[in-house]
Amino acid sequence: MTSRPQASEVLKHPFFWTPKRRLSFLHDISDEVESEAHEGNFDLQNALEGIARLVFDGNWDKKIDEVVKDDLRRHRHKPYDGSCVTDLLRVVRNKFNHRRHAPEEVMEILGSDPDGMDAYFAKLFPRLLIETYGVVHKCGKNKLIEEVLSK
Repeated sequence: MTSRPQASEVLKHPFFWTPKRRLSFLHDISDEVESEAHEGNFDLQNALEGIARLVFDGNWDKKIDEVVKDDLRRHRHKPYDGSCVTDLLRVVRNKFNHRRHAPEEVMEILGSDPDGMDAYFAKLFPRLLIETYGVVHKCGKNKLIEEVLSK
């Protein structure tokens, strides 16, 4: 006989997270990848790159609206790599952090609140959240999940 999960456990699944929590998770994973890379550890980054085909087909930058891409280019010296999951996570992170300072036409596309931005990225990349969550779980980074849930 298999046991059923408790409701409290089920509610920890990303499917039940709020838009703000989903964006915070992607944001924090992006920061973790960067932090680990500075320390010479690329395990999480490599694992995330392994889900690229599941998250997008080809280059993710072909799916992003031109107005949004133009805004991204204005604020970054190093170009984003449209074939990298970690660069897509960085885009989500940067747009989430700087949404209040985005031009009006970008805000019309992304929305000015987490709900709109989450919907935008979820529509373009419906598997980004769940595949990233799976990688984080497999890599034993559950403390990152718990930190997001405690916010």
